[in-house]
Amino acid sequence: MDTRPPPLDDEQLGRFERISSLACRLFGVPLAWIVDERHERLLEFGIPGHATDDPVARSLALLQFPFLLHHPLLDARGRSIGRLVLADRRPHAFSEDDLALLTQLGQTVATELELCWRTRHDSLTGLCSRDGFQQGADFALRLCAQAGLPLSLYYFDLDGFKPINDQHGHAEGDRALQDFAELLRGTFRASDVVARLGGDEFAAIALNDPALFAASPAVRLLAALDRHNRDSGKPYALRCSVGEACWIPGQPAQLVSLLDQADRAMRMAKARAGSTCRCPPGAAAHLCASARPPPLASSLPITTQTGAPSG
Repeated sequence: MDTRPPPLDDEQLGRFERISSLACRLFGVPLAWIVDERHERLLEFGIPGHATDDPVARSLALLQFPFLLHHPLLDARGRSIGRLVLADRRPHAFSEDDLALLTQLGQTVATELELCWRTRHDSLTGLCSRDGFQQGADFALRLCAQAGLPLSLYYFDLDGFKPINDQHGHAEGDRALQDFAELLRGTFRASDVVARLGGDEFAAIALNDPALFAASPAVRLLAALDRHNRDSGKPYALRCSVGEACWIPGQPAQLVSLLDQADRAMRMAKARAGSTCRCPPGAAAHLCASARPPPLASSLPITTQTGAPSG
């Protein structure tokens, strides 16, 4: 199950649908849509009535409108971030003036996509920002509450990050944050919500699938950190502490409480400098995991708490 929220809120989606309608009127085509290429899912806005990554809806649209013009959308650095697509049932001729107008409209669309992206993402790592995480985590909690499925919230804090900045410079500190973000991306599934909350603090919220017990995210991250520290050739090792807060159906779905528990669990792990993930009495067995790493610098202290409201 995909726990990520819809890519746009209703107001943002409305803006892209209005742009798509404007493109239809300007260029005399019956259908236009906008593709955002930066999501794991290929998201299309402006196919009538909704944003879709549904291949069936896309195929039906293309069967009805087989003649397409794809205009690339570029960010300020000239990187492709999407496409503005015009579709017609018959071949359509575009004059030089049409193409110049299309370029101007494409620049407007690219700016809108960039603004939407920045409101939800961290500019350094590309992960969700704190605001984006809150929106995604709220959505995931509501979804799991409706479906009766458990989930976990993980709170990560890099250990020894200040010495990296002090000894190797802030540019290297930024690279360390980017490296850790990539490790998190590889650890969690595309359907999970992963964020940089600020500084050297990160978080993730993930559906708890009992089938994944043998390879929990904490264990996978530990292995990934060890591989990175062994192979990176860096003069320092990435280390982190992580706290896990588990939410079980039937408990209040309160994100603030869950974040607080995961944060306190992370600080307990950091103070204890242990390497076990402990599940307190009463929690489901599949919410437990343990990891005993080799004595490398990337040791990962972990503590787990259940999702009962904090008092």
